[in-house]
Amino acid sequence: MSNLSTTTVNHSTEFAPYLTSRVETAGLRDIYSLYLTRGPIRKYVTYFRAGGGMPLYVGHSEYYDFDHVIRHIVGQPSMDTGYKKGVFGGGKGQTLASMAISGVAETFERAIGAFGYFALDDKIVMGSVRTLTKAGLTVLTPEELTLFAPEQFKIHPRVAASFRPFTEDTVLGWVEGKRLLSGDSCWVPAQITLPFYLPGPKEAPIGYFTTGGLAAHISYEEAVYHAVLELFERDAVNLRWNCRQAPEQIEIDEVPASAMLNRLLTIGRSLPNKFKFYLHRNEFTELPVVTVIGFSPSIRRYAYYAGGGVAFDTAESMLYAVGEYGQSEGTLRALLLAPTWELAAATRNLFHVEENIDVNDIDHFFKIISYYGYAKNFKKMDWYLTQGAKVPLSSLPRHPDNSLEARYASMKTLLTKHAIDPIVVDVSPQQMPQMRLVKVVCPELTPPYVQNMPMLGSRRYLEVPQKLGWTDRPMRLSELNLDPQPYP
Repeated sequence: MSNLSTTTVNHSTEFAPYLTSRVETAGLRDIYSLYLTRGPIRKYVTYFRAGGGMPLYVGHSEYYDFDHVIRHIVGQPSMDTGYKKGVFGGGKGQTLASMAISGVAETFERAIGAFGYFALDDKIVMGSVRTLTKAGLTVLTPEELTLFAPEQFKIHPRVAASFRPFTEDTVLGWVEGKRLLSGDSCWVPAQITLPFYLPGPKEAPIGYFTTGGLAAHISYEEAVYHAVLELFERDAVNLRWNCRQAPEQIEIDEVPASAMLNRLLTIGRSLPNKFKFYLHRNEFTELPVVTVIGFSPSIRRYAYYAGGGVAFDTAESMLYAVGEYGQSEGTLRALLLAPTWELAAATRNLFHVEENIDVNDIDHFFKIISYYGYAKNFKKMDWYLTQGAKVPLSSLPRHPDNSLEARYASMKTLLTKHAIDPIVVDVSPQQMPQMRLVKVVCPELTPPYVQNMPMLGSRRYLEVPQKLGWTDRPMRLSELNLDPQPYP
């Protein structure tokens, strides 16, 4: 019996690859169906990069008036959610096609994903851990889901004012997810799972949603894979930064297996702004988490650029990181070179902070890039950038088979080995035949957080440093580094 495959040959648009499989073609059809003058995604802007930067494309999207739509759905004409002020879609890539696809897909993930709440509204269950457990449901308990440390409610005024401790009697709205490995049902708090959520009248705030673990892709497996690895990436970065352990410095002692990465590194060596790769190694040694950081000393602000990546192949992790680096560099250069652009004004509102801002007022991931763009603030990172041991690229993990089947199998092997079983909530819009959108919750890892309200309740912050030999005893909460984490 033979297998029939279909390949689409594109000869009409620069915003799709030349060749795509049947599944890829269907996925592109799904996301580009949202890109209309009066549709959900209304505008996508790109521009030629400034000279002296990485040769990568950067794009920014504009989507519908979120509050206008929500007001009509819920019947509250004065509602102001503030959602659009903090959520935007941006793309990056080595080609116009990859840049456009990543940007539209990210907008789909965040702007369209916000309607997952309305699709699940009649499936949300209200109650406490105690009452739902008595009703026969399996839920995340306060022992499993430790968002804020108890001490934070005493020493952090913003946390104490905005949130309540999570106990067995805390009333919450819950959505059902499935354990990735076992397939078992597990209910998770809706307020940390859904991009947009209207809490119940008696519901207590115990945490907040972040886009970490939210992923859209052309198949369920691809979406889950990227969502899970994103959480591992943030966990590794959290541990190194908050536990004051400088990441290892990667020495490129061989030609990378990735031709695209090799091309970008070759060009990067000739640029005035130098960048360096860092490895955030922890107990998950088979999964290299890589970041790249650069600074332009000739610029007084917006001089800091950073990116991160994760994959089972180190060169692939580095390529992802360079892509994000190029995105931050291209975006910030545009602010300086074309400050009167409408796009520049909108981006400035999202990114900009003053040099002496109180770190407790940094209320968005992207403002970190602007914060470290001042030389005085960048100097605070000296220990982080220089004290880590040097490690050759040739000694780091490789994963020659980049097929989805091989990558997905490696992910499941990693999870099984370390007894981690993430919870997957599928919020894919029914109107999309091919695209899938998932949110993954993984309480075994440290969660992503916003700087002014850090979620530091995970025991990993206290226990992993001793386990890995970074310290000779468990760390205390008071010893954690609370300077702004240097990645968006």
